[in-house]
Amino acid sequence: MFQIKLNSLPDYFDEYNQPCYLLKQKKGLVEDRNDYLHIDALADGYVTAVSTTLRLWVSQQVSLAAAGRKVDMLEVGGATGVFFDWVKETACTYINIEPCPMLLDEKALERLKDSRYMCIKCSGEDIPLQDESVDIILAISSFDHIPDHRKALREIKRLLRKNGLFILTLNNRRSWWKSLLSGSDYLKKREELIAKDHYIQWSFSECESNLSQFFTIENMCTTTFFTFVPQVWRYVLPITNSIGESLFPKYGSNILVVCRNAD
Repeated sequence: MFQIKLNSLPDYFDEYNQPCYLLKQKKGLVEDRNDYLHIDALADGYVTAVSTTLRLWVSQQVSLAAAGRKVDMLEVGGATGVFFDWVKETACTYINIEPCPMLLDEKALERLKDSRYMCIKCSGEDIPLQDESVDIILAISSFDHIPDHRKALREIKRLLRKNGLFILTLNNRRSWWKSLLSGSDYLKKREELIAKDHYIQWSFSECESNLSQFFTIENMCTTTFFTFVPQVWRYVLPITNSIGESLFPKYGSNILVVCRNAD
């Protein structure tokens, strides 16, 4: 673990010697989440396939941004730090901001031994690091679990160096199939369930509008153009992604964004 100067003293250190700050957050934490909407999709491998696609896209954006250099990265909501493994060859340093206490498996413990990696247990709204600390900030399917998105965006902007990048993935509340179901009892019930552990549910346009208040958007698209259907999705998802990303770039189930801190 590398040494870093914190803006404030931690409230305590956990059993893994990670600095920890007390939270007031009431929902959205990993320990409180319920995968009730994804039980079958998890079991059948759909969630893993989609997650792999998102991580591959983010890792490609990191490589493009780094352009052969080693860069300082920070991930918001990185759980046990799995994504570090995807980009560690590009990382000069990698800070994982994960508010939840988590038991670490063998792989996670190995990450803590890596001199480039560290985890801070704190809120994404109040990160105890100095201004302009990092080159790239990542939020992979985690940003909608932060209570105050505007406060989090201000914090991300503060931490990024000039021309640094904020790369995120987010659920799209107006994917093509959700648009077809707009106004239905099924979709209303689904959105109510999602709201139990999510603070925001943005469409492509809403995401663009909110992010552009803080950053210059350099790349924005969507993916995942086929929802989970047992025994079918494995064959249809790659085809629909290929077609949808070209013809309907705003209507996939996952929004992908690269923002630049140009100010």
